[in-house]
Amino acid sequence: MEIRGLSGQFNSTLDEKGRILLPAKLRDQLKGCPLVLTRGIDKCLWLFPEDEWKGVSDVLLENSSLFKSKSQMIQRRLLAPATDLAIDKNGRIKIPSSLQRSTGLVRDCIFIGLDDHVEIWDEELYIEFEERCEEDIKDAWEELGNQG
Repeated sequence: MEIRGLSGQFNSTLDEKGRILLPAKLRDQLKGCPLVLTRGIDKCLWLFPEDEWKGVSDVLLENSSLFKSKSQMIQRRLLAPATDLAIDKNGRIKIPSSLQRSTGLVRDCIFIGLDDHVEIWDEELYIEFEERCEEDIKDAWEELGNQG
């Protein structure tokens, strides 16, 4: 089941058992869809519908080699921690403690819909990330403006 059009920024709280309520808009879009959770490139998690994740992982595997150290790093970072998830009857997902630790998720979190996947950030880390990227985003907007 291909899912596109995930969007929005939402706050949610991680409980002491590692469960977090998926925001209603995202929950409605992902309802009944098998999900995959893994580490993102930045200090966040990526939540993919299973079909979208299969496309990403296939591309990674097709373009990497077991014998290249950079390929191994990417596989260890993205493929190895990937875990299958389902939304429980209360609309929550369970984030494994290893993924919580590796991305600094503590309590207050931000969900960001990015068309075919969702990023999950610790709120404080996301605010710091945005502040660090302020100049770069201006340059990115400028470059994008030159495209059209």
